[in-house]
Amino acid sequence: MIIISCKGCYNNCCKHPYLTPILLPSEEKEFEKYSRVIETPFEKIRLLQKKENGSCIFLEDKTLRCTIYEKRPLECQIYPFLLDFSNEKVNVKLDKRYCPHLKTLKFDKEELESFVNKEKLSREWIESYKFLLKEGKY
Repeated sequence: MIIISCKGCYNNCCKHPYLTPILLPSEEKEFEKYSRVIETPFEKIRLLQKKENGSCIFLEDKTLRCTIYEKRPLECQIYPFLLDFSNEKVNVKLDKRYCPHLKTLKFDKEELESFVNKEKLSREWIESYKFLLKEGKY
């Protein structure tokens, strides 16, 4: 689905202070004890917790590898893309801010959007997601 060479990358996405995966409603129960709740004007939404050093709670400090790679949240799976709700359906948009290896990125946008559209999201959840992005609380 997404191919990107992370060779030589020291986990910019997993250690970045402004990149914290927002959990989909279907992921909340599985990651409940590893997440925190954020109140929005629309509804509560969950984000993965960070360690004290700012890295993802699932990033192994010595190896710099994800300890849940095969079962990681959707936002981790699709990065460097973010969910985009500017149309009526779920789309994705490339986040060019933090990934130093975008030149190696290969993807099929149709396949990617089909993958993210499998999730049924409420209007309130979508508005909460957009709110967090807009407010920079993500």
